Amino acid sequence: LIEKPSEEQKQTLMLCVKLFVGAQFLQIDPLVSQTEMAKLKEKRFILDTDILLYSITRHCRQSAEYKKLLKTLRKIGCELVIPDEVVTEVLKHALCAESNYNRFRNQLQSVDEDVIDQTANNVFVKDYCMNCIHNSYSKSLHSYLYENYLSTTEQIEFLKDFIRDELHLQAGLDYPIQVDADYNYNIREQLTQKIYEKTLNSDKDKWRSDPETRSIAEVDAKLLLNVLSLNKNIQPSSDKELLYANTYLVTFTTKSIRSAKELNIYRKVVTRPEILINLLSEIGVFDDRHNGMINLFENPFLAQIMSEHWDIVKTLSETGVDLRGHSVTKLSRE
Repeated sequence: LIEKPSEEQKQTLMLCVKLFVGAQFLQIDPLVSQTEMAKLKEKRFILDTDILLYSITRHCRQSAEYKKLLKTLRKIGCELVIPDEVVTEVLKHALCAESNYNRFRNQLQSVDEDVIDQTANNVFVKDYCMNCIHNSYSKSLHSYLYENYLSTTEQIEFLKDFIRDELHLQAGLDYPIQVDADYNYNIREQLTQKIYEKTLNSDKDKWRSDPETRSIAEVDAKLLLNVLSLNKNIQPSSDKELLYANTYLVTFTTKSIRSAKELNIYRKVVTRPEILINLLSEIGVFDDRHNGMINLFENPFLAQIMSEHWDIVKTLSETGVDLRGHSVTKLSRE
């Protein structure tokens, strides 16, 4: 093949050469990439509230990237855990979104995305406003919430169903193994107090009662302490080794990160989403290019689905059922 290639084989060999040279330019070592992926797929990642909020919404700046991050981690075989406490916190965010929006209604009428991003401290409000800007969404925030994320009955179960449909992840599971409560008893109060003090100084906290602030601190501390307990017997093989433990809390929440650093447990319990995205990009499994609209005429799956279900869709539309702007979970329940 190498000594006497045909014209077609020459082209294939030249492509291999170009790929090899390109890999050197981009500092991608295929063997290293495979090794890193093998290590990564053994990891367990626990999602915190903010990560889940941005992942289930669709119009915030981080939404598409976080969805893609979770999809990639799931695809390569990582274990993704969404604890009950996190689902409950997300529900609280949804339930208080309307009161949050009413407090900042005047500022949120702006068409400047930066103003909305800085003013709206509720992710559902932020997502709603971005939807209004980008897609000329004209329904009320109440309609947006109850057509997608909230139900008048079985609120937690509905939200779990929505997360499953949106992210293909089972939400609200208990931790996968029994954690050692005695192991982290000594730092539990320290960590809770540190997070509590940092939560007190946040912009959101002025609208909360003290028990609510304390409850948030306890949930954040519990997430960190559970991860610490799961990693209790693991030591880094070198100071520079990235993600050396088995389980990590995925978060960008400053109060949790700073508190973990102050107690010298940060590298053993926390990773940020941007670290995972960079790592996956280096391995070559995270496509960070922004994909444009799907070419509808070259999508055989969409064509097949619509062909099979056209009569149902047509009947519902002619009956007056509005199929637009509703989550699949809400439509299926109704």
